[in-house]
Amino acid sequence: MAICERIELIDQYHDGELTPEQRDSFEAHLRVCPACALELERLRRLSRFLRVAPRPEMPPGLTDALHGSISGMRERVMVRTARLLAFAATVVLAVCGAWALSGGALREPPPAPVSPWETAAVLARADAASMTTEQQFAGWVVVDLSLENGND
Repeated sequence: MAICERIELIDQYHDGELTPEQRDSFEAHLRVCPACALELERLRRLSRFLRVAPRPEMPPGLTDALHGSISGMRERVMVRTARLLAFAATVVLAVCGAWALSGGALREPPPAPVSPWETAAVLARADAASMTTEQQFAGWVVVDLSLENGND
């Protein structure tokens, strides 16, 4: 027997959760669908059995033991959480302390040394507008030679 696509409505029908329109539609469906009718009958038999079946009594003290184990579990979870948070705080403090001791900033590598010809070109460029090409070249040579000799 194939499973019907409306079989998920059986629980809602059995429990009286369908609207009147849905209930009427499902009851019409039950008359033509043996799979749903059979499943509804199984559900009804299970409900009757559970209504008349004897209910076991809980042993004395079991409720207190369950409550005690749950509260003990809560305490253990809280202790574990506190330890984890304390460890995380220690790591954060260690990292921040190391950062503060190192000067508090990310260090950049020192800039590459500037060659004398680059300095001469920058200094000579300021005067370039008023000089001819030969004068510019002479100025660069003079600046370059003075930088190499340590004269600023």
